[in-house]
Amino acid sequence: ATGPANAQTIQQKVWCESDAVGQKIPIQILDAKAQAELPEEDRPEKSINPANVLVFQCASNLPPKSKVQVVWGKGPNSIEERFAYTVREPFRATTNCERTQASAPCSPLSPLVLNLSSPVPTALLLKAHLKHGKEVILPLDQGKRSGTFEETTQSITFPAPLPAQASLVLELPKDIKDEAGRPLINADQFPLTIQTDVLPPLAKFPGQFGIVEW
Repeated sequence: ATGPANAQTIQQKVWCESDAVGQKIPIQILDAKAQAELPEEDRPEKSINPANVLVFQCASNLPPKSKVQVVWGKGPNSIEERFAYTVREPFRATTNCERTQASAPCSPLSPLVLNLSSPVPTALLLKAHLKHGKEVILPLDQGKRSGTFEETTQSITFPAPLPAQASLVLELPKDIKDEAGRPLINADQFPLTIQTDVLPPLAKFPGQFGIVEW
C-alpha cells in the first residue's frame, strides 16, 4: 500500500476462494515473527516501510495443484478484484533412469537422476549418495565441473556406469526440507533400493567386436 495498511479493514474485505472448497476462506494475517520464517523471496522488500505492507495467507490448507483466487471485495468506490493462483505440489523426491522397457531395472550404462519438486540448498543435496555394499557412489558436483555454483538446486545426477545387476541404496540427507521448510511427503520411501540391469552383450566386451565380411 502507498500508506499504512489497516489489518482489520483488509481482513474484512479480502478472502480466498478455491475450486476444492465450496465456501469463502478467510485470510490469516502474518505477524513479523511469522514473516521471518518465510522463504527469503516471499518476504517483503526491506526498502518498503513495514507499516505499508500486510502479509497474509489463506486460513485453510488447500489441496496441491488446486486453483485458488484471492478476492478483494468491492466497496463504495471500488470494484471487486480477483487474483488467480495455483497451489504448489507437495515437496516430493523422485528418481529417473533409462530402462529397456517400463518394467525393467535401471540401465547401468545411463546416469541415475534424483529430482525434487522444489529447491533445496545445493550443498545439502550433494550429500545424497548411493551405496553398493561398502562402496559409496557420490553425485556429480556440477559447480566444480563448470566453475560456477548455484545456491539451490532441484536435481542431482549419479554418473554412469553404475554397478550392473546390483541393488543400489539411495540415501538422502537427514531431515531434508525445501526452502519453505517443508519435509518430503514421501520421506518414508527412503533409503530407496534401486535395481540395475545386466550389461548388454556389446558392453561386456568393449573393443572386441567387429564385422567380418566373407
